Amino acid sequence: MKKTLVVGFGLSGSAACLFLKKRKKTFLQVDSSFQIEWPEIERVVVSPGVPLENSFFMPAKKKRIPIIAEAELGLREFENKHKIIGITGTNGKTTTTLMVTHVLNACGYKAVSLGNIGSSICSYQEKENEILVVELSSYQLESMSSKVFDVACILNVEPDHLDRYPSFAAYRQAKLNIKSLLKKEGKFIFQPKNTNAKTAFEICKNFGISKAAFVKALNSFQIPAHRLEPIKKEGITFYNDSKATNPAAVLFALQQFLQPVILIAGGQDKNLNYFIWQDTFKNKVRKLILYGANAQKIAASLKKIDLTVVQDLAKALRLALSWSKQNDIILLSPGSASFDQFKNYQDRGDTFKKLVHEYTAREAL
Repeated sequence: MKKTLVVGFGLSGSAACLFLKKRKKTFLQVDSSFQIEWPEIERVVVSPGVPLENSFFMPAKKKRIPIIAEAELGLREFENKHKIIGITGTNGKTTTTLMVTHVLNACGYKAVSLGNIGSSICSYQEKENEILVVELSSYQLESMSSKVFDVACILNVEPDHLDRYPSFAAYRQAKLNIKSLLKKEGKFIFQPKNTNAKTAFEICKNFGISKAAFVKALNSFQIPAHRLEPIKKEGITFYNDSKATNPAAVLFALQQFLQPVILIAGGQDKNLNYFIWQDTFKNKVRKLILYGANAQKIAASLKKIDLTVVQDLAKALRLALSWSKQNDIILLSPGSASFDQFKNYQDRGDTFKKLVHEYTAREAL
């Protein structure tokens, strides 16, 4: 009997296996180091963390065995029973996804957020007439081909994940693939200069929601953690922007402040260009503290910027506090991945908040 091969043991891979098991489908779960008897395989379901360029997939490609994303496996099942909104972009997609879901629910619809936001598509427990608001990464989109979306939106595309993609053009093409996944009568929305609220309204009005109803619903929406999250302490305001994992996200954060800030940045490199920070930092950053695996690379990219390199986030915050004064802003906006020193960006942000509370409490004694 032919099997579905599920590649990956993380959240997506495990959800895909449960999905197939419930539907009494024969499957085999492996990682990319396994030796496979390919004649037994009829299709491959790949987790987002496994690049399609991995040599593991070469036999499947030669034999023209379909390779699909876990997201597509689930969406194929749900496309005829639910309205589905697809949202992608380099920055802001989680906030926009949650905002759309919140407004739809507040306006009398039933809606749920799924996908790259942390709840895999295949784990969705169906509810009648529920709208699926799906956040999608480039990793998911690169292995999708089915026309499943009633509304598809690209917020913006800035350089990111160039440790996985050979070029910005390749990364951009993966994002743009969402447009090809629209149903025949679907609506495509492109917001290259993304503001979350404006984009969310453009999506919601496709469901008959007026601007007045949208604004009213938006009043009760809360921005998710780790996105310019303020922490007020002892006359200094700290901001946890740990979700800023690429240089463009840091520039967006800095534009939200009228005064120059003390900025903490750095982490795991993604083969990105930090020279784009140069001009903005001259006016927006009073002092720059770099830490993490790519700290020296960032430092070498910037000229005539007052910067210091330290070993870790704890030392960075301690130094920032020593330089700070009343009414200063200390901003964690790394512009980098977190995996050199943390489990993920949430762990990095939570650690920053914990350190802020510990250090400020200690100084108050």
